[in-house]
Amino acid sequence: MSLVASLSRIRPGVVAGACRFFTVVAALTLVAANASAASSKVELIYDAAGNVKQFKRQAAYGLAITGFAPAQGPVGSTVTIYGAGFSATAINNTVMFNGVAATVSAADSGSLSVTVPSAATSGPISVSVGGLSASTTAPFTIITAVPPGYAPEDIITTVRLSPGGAPGLVEVGQPMKHAALLVDLLADTFYTLQFGSLANSPSDASIQYKVFKPDLTLLMQGFFGMSAARPTIHLPKTATAGVYFVMVSPGTAELSTMASVMADPILVVDGTSVAVSTTGPWQSTRSVFAASANQRLGLGISGFTILPYSAGGTTWRVYKPDGTELGITSCNAAGGGYSGNCDGEFLAPVAGTYTMIEETFFNVKPSFDMQLSNEVSGALVADVASNVVLSRRGQDGRYTFNVSAGDSFAVELSGVTPDQVTQAFNYSVLRPNGTQLTSSSASVDAPGYVELGTLSTAGTYTVVVDPAAGAYGSAHLSARQGTVLDTTSAPTAFSTLDAGENVRFRFTATAGQTGLTIGVAQLAHVGAGSSPSYLYVDKPDGSSVTSVSCYPSNPGGRCKVNLPALTVAGTYSVRLWPPTGIKISGNIALATEQTGTLVSGTPAAISVTRQGQNVRFSFAGTAGESTAIELADLVTSPSGQSITLQVYKPDGVLLTSTSTNTAGTLLNLPSLPVTGAYSLVVRDSQYGVGFSGRVTLDPGVALAIDGTMPTPTTVYAGETVRYTFAGTAGARVEFGLSGLTYASASSSTTWISVLKPDGSTQTSMSCSPAPSACEVIVASLPITGTYVVTVAPPGTSLITGGSLALSTPHVAALNINGASETANLARPGQTARFTFAGSASQLLRLNWTSATVVGGGSVLVSVLKPDGSTLTSVSYSNGATGGIDVPSLPTTGTYTVVVDPPAASTTSVPLTLVTR
Repeated sequence: MSLVASLSRIRPGVVAGACRFFTVVAALTLVAANASAASSKVELIYDAAGNVKQFKRQAAYGLAITGFAPAQGPVGSTVTIYGAGFSATAINNTVMFNGVAATVSAADSGSLSVTVPSAATSGPISVSVGGLSASTTAPFTIITAVPPGYAPEDIITTVRLSPGGAPGLVEVGQPMKHAALLVDLLADTFYTLQFGSLANSPSDASIQYKVFKPDLTLLMQGFFGMSAARPTIHLPKTATAGVYFVMVSPGTAELSTMASVMADPILVVDGTSVAVSTTGPWQSTRSVFAASANQRLGLGISGFTILPYSAGGTTWRVYKPDGTELGITSCNAAGGGYSGNCDGEFLAPVAGTYTMIEETFFNVKPSFDMQLSNEVSGALVADVASNVVLSRRGQDGRYTFNVSAGDSFAVELSGVTPDQVTQAFNYSVLRPNGTQLTSSSASVDAPGYVELGTLSTAGTYTVVVDPAAGAYGSAHLSARQGTVLDTTSAPTAFSTLDAGENVRFRFTATAGQTGLTIGVAQLAHVGAGSSPSYLYVDKPDGSSVTSVSCYPSNPGGRCKVNLPALTVAGTYSVRLWPPTGIKISGNIALATEQTGTLVSGTPAAISVTRQGQNVRFSFAGTAGESTAIELADLVTSPSGQSITLQVYKPDGVLLTSTSTNTAGTLLNLPSLPVTGAYSLVVRDSQYGVGFSGRVTLDPGVALAIDGTMPTPTTVYAGETVRYTFAGTAGARVEFGLSGLTYASASSSTTWISVLKPDGSTQTSMSCSPAPSACEVIVASLPITGTYVVTVAPPGTSLITGGSLALSTPHVAALNINGASETANLARPGQTARFTFAGSASQLLRLNWTSATVVGGGSVLVSVLKPDGSTLTSVSYSNGATGGIDVPSLPTTGTYTVVVDPPAASTTSVPLTLVTR
């Protein structure tokens, strides 16, 4: 027989139109036994598709086996053996199946038809003819029994697989035929069958499979493929050891794939990590672990990658021993901003064997390491930081603390130090019944803090620390209560262990309580940055009352918060929160107001040394009353700080306020709106610094218009002198201050202000010490009521002398060509005003004789037109006699001659008005 003819005889399973599929089981070797030197042996080498890729001629041959089909079958089935050198007489050919003689039913020189003997076992086939013998290297597999529903002749491919062994080629190229996978499995084990890339036609075909136990009863069935179903079969836990049949039935489709089987990896809780990967796209994996009832476990995934892509996700589904789903977690592969690390946690409800199935998305192959860990646990002691050390990826921490009803708590996680991968450490606070109360997260230098407030339910609370993305490392966990602050104890010192860590304090209050303040002093930041710390105050239920920013650069490292009227009774919490990366230290104090009563005209001393404290005075007021608050002799520590005065009406609504950073100030009150008890609050404007001084309810000294000229004097630095007078709407009043002196030399000026009855400023002027003087004129008072005049010296000066005059102008009529009228002005700031009737185009002359001026300077004489604008003006000095020609009068009307000496001077001068 020619070599070509021999090769054509070894492919009897080829079907027309399906040339890729055939029934050759393995590469064959042609062997000639007992041959002489002239004989030969030819070895044919096939590829996975059954094509001859190489052959080796070793010597001339006589008897040879080139193939057999089928490659497996039950006892009594027919096998065709192909080769050369066979006897055409059947009885002359001796055929052995693994050493057991078989009956040859038909023969020719190139093929033999043989019946599988009853005692045969799986192994090689041998043929002997005339003293020569040949055998196959590939075994014939004895199918001892065929699963129900299958005919032996329809099983055209048989593959023997062992767990962890080499993959086997599975090919079915004929419609309605089957492949049998014979798998040797142990008892009490989970196994997974994987199928590599499927070369099936059509490509979207679903391949049916059935798995039979060794007793040929059905174990499971389903479909696999590369579209609707994955190319993976996860077998149930095996009950017995033996050969399991996996029948693969593509139906009318054609199939070529590589199949393999492996025992599912076993995860040992707190054991080493297990590496998992797949050999084909879209395959799923399964792992197995044992858990006890109520065991809490953390799953950690690291190095998760997928090929051929660099990003994407997958899921892990956890199944209970009864096969029902317990939970699911997901993970993103490394790339696209993800680390390829992740975790999940679950509670095993019952003792037993659990499984986890991983499923990536279509057409990718994953690889990853995974491990299971028990939780780290511990008990928290109030205000004592516990070290949380999580040494395994996916490991969580569970810590408990005991609460009595009415306790006030917060929980903080600080000092986070991740190992290898920097991720946030999440944590949750659970109530005694296991439900979540609240949650937060912490990162490096940025602790997580949650305010629980006052807890009404007693019991054991739990904090679960769960780092994100499978991170692990160490941190400090605290159940914080904090020092109880009261209004009499010394300030409480504080310092933090970790950067960004908070400090917490508590205080008790009653519903409606007012006047409380919280002051921080000597605040220091350790670490780089200019951001402030924040002082928070929360209600018993954890909601916010108020907050304020605190800078170490504030005077004395101070800050304060003024609490509003507190709405509920209970334990309030105070927290100081530093910026990221900063450790803080300092002290804190709770204060209530100093209180007192102001008596009109009597100074009340104030002295505040407790940081943040305010002072409150009450005083009685009568509707329509004019009064003021005088703050004098003010000293702050540190110096130069701003102090605020606030006056509240009997209903608690703010009436007016002012601030000063000098030695004192006067807060003039508008006419009091109602009769009742008013309040004055004196406080540091911002920082809670200490201060001292004197406060006076100042009713003022009554001034009579054109009456006695008082001498303003002061006793305390920063003191302001206050006067009142009754003014009528439309009245003209003139003020002058002369002879002003200070207790010590100073060139600084004193301010004189005129205030309306509503407290607003009508006008003001500055006045220098003697020999200078000052004046101010109010041409028309806007309303009728009590007006105020204040005389405020420089902050460090005391007024020791001077004359203050409140006057109306000297008013008279000046008749043309009539008798003279004398202007006698003996009060500082006073003017004389003479009126006359003038006609348009009239020519007049104003004359004066023997004028006297006391105090020096020139006296200004002005002629005003009827509209008040100046027509002409001139001045005279002491002893002068003279006059001025008045320009032609522009209009008919009442004209005014005004005599206005300097504020420090007085004058007496007779005036005449004549025609010219």
